[in-house]
Amino acid sequence: METQLARLEYFIRELMSSYNIPSITIGIYKDGRTIYSKAFGFKDLENLIEANIETVYGIGSVTKTFTALSIMLLQEEGKLSIEDYVDKYVDLRIKPYGERIKIWHLLSHTSGIPALGYAEAYIDYHLLGKGKYFPISKDEDVLDFINESENYALYKPGEKFLYLNEGYVVLGMIIEKVSGLKYEEFVRKRIFENVGMPKTYVDREVLKENNLAVPYYIEGRKIKRGKLPLGIKADGGIYSNIPDLLKYAKSLMNREIASSRTMEEMERVRVENPFSYTGLPGEGYGLGLEIIPNFFGRRLIHHGGNVLVYTAFMGYIPEEKMAITVLSNTSSFPLSVIATYALALMLGKDPEKELPYLRSLNLLSKLEGRYIGLKGTIEVKVKRIGGAIMLKSVEEISIATYEKTEVYEDREVHIFNIESLGKKLPIYFIERKKDHELLLQYERYLLKKVA
Repeated sequence: METQLARLEYFIRELMSSYNIPSITIGIYKDGRTIYSKAFGFKDLENLIEANIETVYGIGSVTKTFTALSIMLLQEEGKLSIEDYVDKYVDLRIKPYGERIKIWHLLSHTSGIPALGYAEAYIDYHLLGKGKYFPISKDEDVLDFINESENYALYKPGEKFLYLNEGYVVLGMIIEKVSGLKYEEFVRKRIFENVGMPKTYVDREVLKENNLAVPYYIEGRKIKRGKLPLGIKADGGIYSNIPDLLKYAKSLMNREIASSRTMEEMERVRVENPFSYTGLPGEGYGLGLEIIPNFFGRRLIHHGGNVLVYTAFMGYIPEEKMAITVLSNTSSFPLSVIATYALALMLGKDPEKELPYLRSLNLLSKLEGRYIGLKGTIEVKVKRIGGAIMLKSVEEISIATYEKTEVYEDREVHIFNIESLGKKLPIYFIERKKDHELLLQYERYLLKKVA
């Protein structure tokens, strides 16, 4: 295992350097014990204070797993049913295409309502000082915001996956209404204390923690100190660390908090997720959990989180009794890639060859750079933009998407397409096997990568 861990650590350090990540902490659990945990980088860059494995981070939407589990625990007690209509408990008046929304629709992001952007607006204004101010200070304000969105509904409830942060705010309201407890009190009593999570907090509770990672965001190539994303609860307001989150993942996997029947209900795919990053077939969303049904022949149950200044990933593979958690104090790179890279290594696989999104990432990163024609007569700059590339010349800027790679005896040709007036215009990146030189055939020009 030492070889796999050395490879993982090299991968993490390279990503941190390339994407300006102040710190990352990671833990892996297998067969009853934590087999690996490590902290990289600084929890406080200005004062050069190193992160450690106990450092606390915001976990963003991993919070949704706690909210969903809380709803399911209330169902186990007979206090509600996920088949109940939401308007039984809160004043939700919107009816997409005339149909009432059930609790399970909110749990699975299938309400028919697209993301309304309240969380994004909150982050832009309160954390970055940009964008428009919205006077949303409490859960009831979010409910009012949803009730104004009737004309934004795209589907009937249960038809399509549309990620809705606002829906989980409403679920938090239901938890409070049914249990008689504040959201933070319920999750502490029913989950944190039962699992043994002393370093896990909801919202402002984290202010008493003295080992909290400083929040950062990336602007251009600069790392900037941010603000704590306070004022968020059921949809993304929990803070935790690696030991606590690993205990939580293990407890979900081993059915220690809720019954096997409940966990099977949460882990069943309710809807396909067409926005999956993995490129693996069949990935979908259950009840507060995402499911990859075939991760090297095994199920990977997981959830990620991102609140701009913190990112998180929590996942487990029941068949292997393996769990993983990854945390960071910025959002410049998806931690899901690090987590699945690590899990692939633990399963004896080569992630860079066998995970499609890593193959794509490596190819796009390799193609980035400056290309010039003979004697420097023409120049094109190539930059990776998400899952595509941007080509910038003196005359124009174009976006190209990957189509395929053709392999020849002496070279590989990576073919991309630019959409122009309804037509696909191909461009070719030619990689010579002999010296690994990269050439760009762009329209009628042939250019060579020089930097």
